Amino acid sequence: MISWKEFLSEHGVPYETVDNSEEKAQTVVFNADSGYAFVLAMAPHGCQIDPEKVSQALGGSVVKAATMDEYHQLCSPCQPGAMPPFGPAYHIKTTLLDAALAKAGEIYCESDDPHAALKMDYGDFSRAVTPIVVPLTMAK
Repeated sequence: MISWKEFLSEHGVPYETVDNSEEKAQTVVFNADSGYAFVLAMAPHGCQIDPEKVSQALGGSVVKAATMDEYHQLCSPCQPGAMPPFGPAYHIKTTLLDAALAKAGEIYCESDDPHAALKMDYGDFSRAVTPIVVPLTMAK
């Protein structure tokens, strides 16, 4: 496991640390069957990720939110409540990204501190993480 800072550096992704932003995307870790193990799902702030849509994106895999113990095993260097969306740094192979986030020029996401956010170009983020872009949120 490498830190998210090392991961971004290795992939040449410039970023800026900003105060906690209301635009910060939420990141949820799911436990999935069918060989996926853990999956990261990202959606815009204030939107609820639909586990059924996560399942559909994974070809019908059974999914459930990761337990706190699983979360701590995956992201032990992070403060409680923080999950940087850089799955490959934490041995998470699959990242799902809500389509609304892919339309933005910039992405605001979590760091290892729940009180801070990272701001970066969406293209740089996508190049490093290679997310699967699908609709993930529940209808309002």
